[in-house]
Amino acid sequence: ELEAKCREIIELRMKLIPYIHAAFVKYHQEGVPPFRALVMDYPEDPAVRNLSNQYLVGDNLIVAPVIEVEKRRKVYLPEGDWYDFRTSRKYSGKTEYTIDVPLDQIPVFIKSGTLFPLATPTLHTDDPDSRKLTVYAYGDNPVPALLYDDDGKYGSKLNKVEITWDSGQQKPILKSGKYTTELPYSIIDWKHING
Repeated sequence: ELEAKCREIIELRMKLIPYIHAAFVKYHQEGVPPFRALVMDYPEDPAVRNLSNQYLVGDNLIVAPVIEVEKRRKVYLPEGDWYDFRTSRKYSGKTEYTIDVPLDQIPVFIKSGTLFPLATPTLHTDDPDSRKLTVYAYGDNPVPALLYDDDGKYGSKLNKVEITWDSGQQKPILKSGKYTTELPYSIIDWKHING
């Protein structure tokens, strides 16, 4: 059982690489830390000023870690609607919730309006399958998401890849950046989570 849980955690890490890579590119370009306190993005919300037991990853993902003895914990979600990453249950923002926390699951919430790409888990990022994405569209009219690709060499130019939501076809679309017309990523599946 422990081996299966370890494998699940490693696979989740590999799935998150495109999203986390984009957060680190934003850090490099704009100085916005990829892992940060909620007060940085929601400075007008008094409920997050002293909140130290949850944090943002990128712009749209809240992580609420648990300690070993907790069976339930309080989670505060700032303005907007949020979706539980595992169950897709929708929560209203500016509210504190008490949620059940199984020992093998860390509460993670995705902000409504997010296009959230998850890569096919592979053993390493050189595997071409690691560029195959399942895109989750949370809420109505999700805003575009940016991903980046490079040749793996220090100082190389980043190819910006944009994922947009086609509201007519109800599916995500990839657009290439300015350094190449080739798309380094492909969308193999998508899920629209709304409700």
